[in-house]
Amino acid sequence: MLKVSSGRWTRLDNVWRKQNNTNPIVICKVEPSLCPPVTDHLPVIMTVELPLPHMPQQPTKNFREVDWKVFNDSLKEKLEGQSPAAMIHTTGKFHSKVLALTALIQEVIVDKEVVPTCRPCPTTKRWWTKELMALKWARGRAINLAYKYRDVIDHPTRAEADRLLNIMAEQICEAKKEHWDSWLEDISAQDIYLANKYVTSNLTDLSRARILELKPNGPGQGNTATTNIKKAQILAESFFPPPPQIPNIPCTAHPRPLPDIRYYSKWWILKTLAQLQPYKAPGPDGIPNIVLMRVQTGGLP
Repeated sequence: MLKVSSGRWTRLDNVWRKQNNTNPIVICKVEPSLCPPVTDHLPVIMTVELPLPHMPQQPTKNFREVDWKVFNDSLKEKLEGQSPAAMIHTTGKFHSKVLALTALIQEVIVDKEVVPTCRPCPTTKRWWTKELMALKWARGRAINLAYKYRDVIDHPTRAEADRLLNIMAEQICEAKKEHWDSWLEDISAQDIYLANKYVTSNLTDLSRARILELKPNGPGQGNTATTNIKKAQILAESFFPPPPQIPNIPCTAHPRPLPDIRYYSKWWILKTLAQLQPYKAPGPDGIPNIVLMRVQTGGLP
């Protein structure tokens, strides 16, 4: 569907297909509320049922929307009830205390009332905000009304839909600019190095689930490896070379390790936490860096 300059609507040509027992098309309709900004085209939504297996998408934790005061209060309550502060004198007690603290943090993270969940979308933009989402819903309702009364000349819903379309286009440009300015203000030397590396590096295979052709480095290794067996052999030889025939390891008498525990100062721990990247992927324990950074700023020991 297309709105021409005269204000009238045109429609697509009908497409006929052969009728048979297999009909993969479930839904085919026009959805005015999904009209993109700065355009007059109405999207045609088509649902096609194909016999393809799909992996279920698991919800993830949205740590950007966490109320850290509630998080710290919940963790503090669990610590006081299950693992109160105590002086540590042995290595075994230290490890047990670390395991107990890790388990309590994981319990708070699992609580949906403290840490909300979200389903990641592959088309999500980093500059997208809640204000744009609310404006999108208002614009969708206005476009639905304008499309409903499209045959009424000079209906006020048409002007309202055009107004919201222009406002959303301006808000998107402003959101992109604010996000870019904020990124430039907070950029670090490491980010500049990585950005330059990505721009100047050669094109890759775009993260495809395969390994490109490998060429051995040593003399007499043969031609380029194209099969999976040959690639696996080259990678195994590169990662796990054979040990030397005569080990060149000097016989050195190392001193005995200190028996006591080395305590790290609180200043050194806070300095290390400040240098972490907050939203990097967590490790096996499932605790991201932003939790450790926010917990220590919330007044917990």
